[in-house]
Amino acid sequence: MAVAENSFGGWIMAARELERAGINPHSDFSELTFGGTHDAVIYAIRDGLVDVGIVRSDSLERMAYKGKINLGDFQVLHEHMQQVAESCADFSFLHSTRFYPE
Repeated sequence: MAVAENSFGGWIMAARELERAGINPHSDFSELTFGGTHDAVIYAIRDGLVDVGIVRSDSLERMAYKGKINLGDFQVLHEHMQQVAESCADFSFLHSTRFYPE
């Protein structure tokens, strides 16, 4: 599940990473759905409605901080281990994609 087909952080960035890995998300998954919001995707994962979800970085941490989820209940797949530019060295959010300017 992703947020929406036009969601940059909730789909487009991850779709690019999947395609670079040789995975076609439109044909290689048994199902591809869109939840409409980052929170809805996270709740769907937590509740076992979907196996995998795509949300922008900081979504999990924000919801955990507010007490809505337990961060330990989630696992980030393919956590990105790129060399981080000095300007982003203090970026502490979980992420699976390269950095993009915001």
